[in-house]
Amino acid sequence: MTLQVLLNNIAARYNSAATEAETIVFINEAIEKVWRYIAKDSTTEVETTEDVAIYSFPSGVKPEAINAVTISVTEEDATNETIWEQRNLNPMGLNDPYQPNSWAKVDELTFIVTPVPTEDGQVIRIYYQMEPPTYVIGDVAEDLEDYIRKDYIQAIQFDALASLFETYGDIQSSNNYTIRFNAELGRLRAEKWSKSGKFPRTKDVMKRRSRNRRYAVKNNVYYGDTE
Repeated sequence: MTLQVLLNNIAARYNSAATEAETIVFINEAIEKVWRYIAKDSTTEVETTEDVAIYSFPSGVKPEAINAVTISVTEEDATNETIWEQRNLNPMGLNDPYQPNSWAKVDELTFIVTPVPTEDGQVIRIYYQMEPPTYVIGDVAEDLEDYIRKDYIQAIQFDALASLFETYGDIQSSNNYTIRFNAELGRLRAEKWSKSGKFPRTKDVMKRRSRNRRYAVKNNVYYGDTE
C-alpha cells in the first residue's frame, strides 16, 4: 500500500478541511506510537582494516537498535580447508573487563570490536531494527510496506483518524477511533504472542497465604502456619 492510498482511505472517512500534509503529520505520529511492534529488522556490513578496532556505525544504525553483531573469521574444516564463518560478538560496556569476541559502543557514532581484527576485509555484520520513516508530501508514491508490516497499517489509519477528529473538535468520533486503534493493536499483539508461543508475564499482586493456614490462640500462645 502506498502513502497515497492510505491518505485516500483516511479522507474517505473524514471529510474536512485538513490538507494531505496535515494528515501525513498525524500518520507519522501514529507510526511512532506503534513502531516498537512493527519495526522491520535489517542487516548492514562493515569491512575491517588490519589492526584497527574502532569503526563507524553505518548510516541509519543507532546503537540502541542493534540486535546482534557478528564478525567473519577463518577456520579450518575437517579437511584442513580454510573456510569463513560468522562469529557472534557479545555486547559489552566500554569500561567492562576485557572479554574476547565482543563489541562495545564508544559513542553515538562509533563502536569497538575485540579482539582487534588482524586482517583486511573481515566482515562485521550488524543486525538492527530500522528507524521509523518520517513521511512528507513528496512521498505519496512510497510503499508503506517497505518499512511497516502490512497488518499494522489499519491501526495506523485508526490513530491518524482519531487525531484528525480531535484536532477539528469532534471528540466523540476521536474517542471511537482511539478505541478502535487500541483494540486493533491489542489484537495484533495477541496474534504475535500466540504465533511465537511467548506471552507477557503476569504478576500476582495479591498477598499469598497458605491454603492450610490456621489460627489458634491457647493460653495466649499463637499456633499456625507462617507466611
